[in-house]
Amino acid sequence: KLADGGGLYFIAKKRGRNQNIYQGWSFIHQIQGKRPEYGLGAYPDVTLANARKLRDICQDAVARGLDPRSILRPDANKITFGDAMDAEIAHRAGDWKNGLKSQTAIKWRATRNRHAAKLMKRDPDTITRDDAASILEPIWTTMHPTAEKVRQHCESAFDRAIFMGATKNPNPFRWRGNLKSILPRHKHKTEHHPALPYELAPAFAQTCLDEAEEYIDGGVPLMLFLITVSACRMSEARLARKSEFDPVR
Repeated sequence: KLADGGGLYFIAKKRGRNQNIYQGWSFIHQIQGKRPEYGLGAYPDVTLANARKLRDICQDAVARGLDPRSILRPDANKITFGDAMDAEIAHRAGDWKNGLKSQTAIKWRATRNRHAAKLMKRDPDTITRDDAASILEPIWTTMHPTAEKVRQHCESAFDRAIFMGATKNPNPFRWRGNLKSILPRHKHKTEHHPALPYELAPAFAQTCLDEAEEYIDGGVPLMLFLITVSACRMSEARLARKSEFDPVR
């Protein structure tokens, strides 16, 4: 095996029952700890100059997140919407703790499999706004937070499909100027927690102080006491430091 550079290798090895020596070209690159190899043709049918051109094509495919086979043999490995979704998850996994094994990656796949499975084997070029609406409408009003995540994930996956060269169509999962005109408007209902009657505030504060004695640093009870007597925000109490208080006053 001789390296020409950029992932191009000249291969010479024995093949077949008669152990005939095969000479040809391969493109090898590293991805996720693996080194897949793609045959570029036999020598001398494929010259060095042609092999280098094929190597450049493979490098461009890898840079765009594509399997080089999809470029070398387009009909053998067409990109599906599921492939684009997997590529988008893999692209984002670099920013997630534990990568593809993270809870975020698991949730992406679970949401996809539960609510968008029927689109995963489709050619991105054939997916329309009606297809997008068909998976969102059943959960848009009853499970709106989940539906919005599905829409956002699919929107990102379709953008990835465009980047991978699988389609040039406008993104059918886009909200403004697209799905916003056909999906019902969602009205967010704010539900407030019941407030503590002010008559019980002194007793509650004293209970917090009593409970705080069981903690070295006062713990949650002391934080609740601070909120009760000062009406400060939760984040202000949670992030408070001793230096911010004057014990004399």
